[in-house]
Amino acid sequence: MEKQIKLGAAIAYANIVLNLLVNLFLTPFLINGLGDTDYGIYKIIQSFSSQLSIISFGISTLVTRNVVYYNTLGEEKKKEKENFLFMSQIISYILAGVVVCAGTFLFFSIDKIYSKTLSSEGIETAKILFTILVANIAVTILCDPNIGMVRAHEKFVIANGINTVRVILRITFIVILIKLGVGSIGVVSVDFVLSTLILLVLSVYCRRGLKEKAKFHFWDTKMLKESFLFSSAIFLQAIINQVNQNLDNVILGAMVLPAIVTLYSCGLTLFSAFTSLVTVVGSMYGPKATKLVAKGADGKELTEFAIEPSRIQAMIALLATTGFILFGKNFIALWVGEGREEVYRITLILIIPALLPLIETVTNNILDAMLRRLARSLILAGMCVINVISSIVFIKIFGYIGAAFGTALSYIVGHCILMNIYLYKSIGLDVLRLIKGVFKGILLASIISIIIGIPVSMFLPESIIGFVAKVAVFALIYAVVMYFIGMNKDEKAMVNSMVNKVIRR
Repeated sequence: MEKQIKLGAAIAYANIVLNLLVNLFLTPFLINGLGDTDYGIYKIIQSFSSQLSIISFGISTLVTRNVVYYNTLGEEKKKEKENFLFMSQIISYILAGVVVCAGTFLFFSIDKIYSKTLSSEGIETAKILFTILVANIAVTILCDPNIGMVRAHEKFVIANGINTVRVILRITFIVILIKLGVGSIGVVSVDFVLSTLILLVLSVYCRRGLKEKAKFHFWDTKMLKESFLFSSAIFLQAIINQVNQNLDNVILGAMVLPAIVTLYSCGLTLFSAFTSLVTVVGSMYGPKATKLVAKGADGKELTEFAIEPSRIQAMIALLATTGFILFGKNFIALWVGEGREEVYRITLILIIPALLPLIETVTNNILDAMLRRLARSLILAGMCVINVISSIVFIKIFGYIGAAFGTALSYIVGHCILMNIYLYKSIGLDVLRLIKGVFKGILLASIISIIIGIPVSMFLPESIIGFVAKVAVFALIYAVVMYFIGMNKDEKAMVNSMVNKVIRR
């Protein structure tokens, strides 16, 4: 498992770097190739349609949890596992059908929702984009059980490797189609085709490579009830995630011109990249958390389990945050050009309140293993209300940047306060011990690094070469300070081992 985690994490981070490079290139390329208005329509409809993805009900997570649970209990659970896999596939077919039906209803609402901000031609384009995006979501849901099986077997190299291939193919075909003048319709068509190919590849791999078999044996009412409660919790949580990730664009699309949405979406792109960067390690600890729960681990054991991956995520999160504070303005100017420096403020407003919850994401794996997300999701449901109301109010007061304030407020109340109270009350997680263990040494090292890094940000030139030099020098400073001040003995030993292996090779 440890080897798969390390290799899988390495590929995942390579994917993040690849995605970052792609976004650095693709975002300005799309803006220039499509124009601010067409790109704005694309982002508006992408956010609008993505709300349907919550209908997946967390099937992938449920499959991962149950397959690991059955495998941990031994061969006598083989029949129950086959039965569960069969029923999970049937559920995915039903959910994909629900997406198509809901998408059909929303299709006829596009005229009314965007009549004030989009032209008649823009609305027609939006409808075509929406149709293809809905089909893509349906295919993705059909693929969820397969993804869950791959992760349950801890084949993180396969799971993340497929994403690498997808990114490379996506950027290649999008560039070709944009050059041919296909426009935003070509962009979403590429995503649909790639999703279909991944569904086919993973279906074959799960049957032949993992030897997983979906077979109906009996009607398991108890399992369905547990799965429904857990999936309902994931559904509510997905609503919250969609609100925080996409509602800003939806609200802005109905209140301001598409060109403004283009500007704001740049900040959301950076925030999305930050989220992916931080949560890679924790996302791979789901099987380990399920094994601990299956063996009856208590709150103290689960707290100690959560500290290790959370510390790694904290080091990554604080590196990205401190680096962006120092060099963010320079980066944005080089990325999307002068005159869009407001993206710096938007990104910081989104990132800072999200630091603690993103660092703690490994605790979600514990709740998944216990099938205890429902109460958590009900608590966080209030986050949706806060975000919707505050975003609309703040946009009227502060302009489009008010959407970022609304999202930030929902994170503080929902994730930072209510979520940690729930973790303590629900599973006996020692939250204060967790936070103290995570930031011990790391926070001080980050503060020292940013103080040392201030002269670096001031005296090196503002060119592309100068920016790369700044980032490289600061990353080196951060790594050295973190090694000697932030890391504990085990973390230093892990770094030493990795360095020695590289030297030997």
